[in-house]
Amino acid sequence: MRALHSLRGRLIALVIALLAIVIGGIAVVSTGVVHYEIRKLEVHRTLVGEKLDAGAAVREYFQLHRSWTGVQPSLEQAARSAGSDVALFDGQRRLVATAPRTFRPSRIEVTRDGALTYEQKTAGGRSRRMLRGPQLVIRDGRGAEVGFLFVLPEESKPDLAPRRTV
Repeated sequence: MRALHSLRGRLIALVIALLAIVIGGIAVVSTGVVHYEIRKLEVHRTLVGEKLDAGAAVREYFQLHRSWTGVQPSLEQAARSAGSDVALFDGQRRLVATAPRTFRPSRIEVTRDGALTYEQKTAGGRSRRMLRGPQLVIRDGRGAEVGFLFVLPEESKPDLAPRRTV
């Protein structure tokens, strides 16, 4: 009888421990998703606000020219409208241009999962940052992805302290 109570107690403790692990895992994942969605909403409000669509100039440029050659003025306009640095990549995730021209990362790339990573020189050395997902996917007339526009957060300005120095 005592062995049965001991086994029952152990099983209950095991179930409680498993539930705690599952609930903790869900909390961690959902927190990451919420932070990502909040960032996406902030950028969406900047890019596609009620009064202004900062990415429209870049999208319209590609629709008109079917090429990224000469896109810099349209990208500069998007950066001014968004009030932040922007980076444009083509459909193969190669860097096309950044704006304003003063934004010069030493290394910038888009990973396969769509995250932007870049390094900048700062007053304290270099900082490495990551931004999840493009804020505007530019498509051609058939729906193929031909460009990705990233609006960098305000803390990307070089005069601010880096998050992480390398």
